[in-house]
Amino acid sequence: MYITEKVITNIIVIIIIMKSRKIIDEIEAVSPIIATILMVAITVIMAAIIANWSAGIKAPQQPQSVGLDISRLSQNNVTVTITSIDPPNAIVSYVNTTFMNSSGNTTTRTILGLGAPALGANFLPDVNTIYVSSPTQANVGDSATLYTKDYDEFIIITVRFGDGAIKTIYSQKV
Repeated sequence: MYITEKVITNIIVIIIIMKSRKIIDEIEAVSPIIATILMVAITVIMAAIIANWSAGIKAPQQPQSVGLDISRLSQNNVTVTITSIDPPNAIVSYVNTTFMNSSGNTTTRTILGLGAPALGANFLPDVNTIYVSSPTQANVGDSATLYTKDYDEFIIITVRFGDGAIKTIYSQKV
């Protein structure tokens, strides 16, 4: 019986595999001290990741609202008065009105708060406010009388809060 190259190659491969198993069996695991240090380090890293993630979650904000009294004084005059701001510590930057006439043309005015005209201002002849000087925000009790002769079809009132949120609080045909 002749030994071929193929048989010799197979024998060499079997010997190599047997020796490698012996090497693998002789490898020991990490020492218990290093294993403990690794577990503590992984736990600290995971805690830091969870703390960072949860710090980015914001608590829900309390909804903000503004109560208005809107009264028609005459055919062409409408008075808007702030009756409440909820929550009471919410900042109302300004109150805007947008009027529309029967042709679909619109005009937008800041009527209360930051940017509203002061008493006697002639640059907005269609808005009369209670302000003596230019205000920085709108407050409960602030009111404005709007002259709506040419824009008497539709009125939209929006409020901008101190956090930048803008909310439509009135949208009606007048």
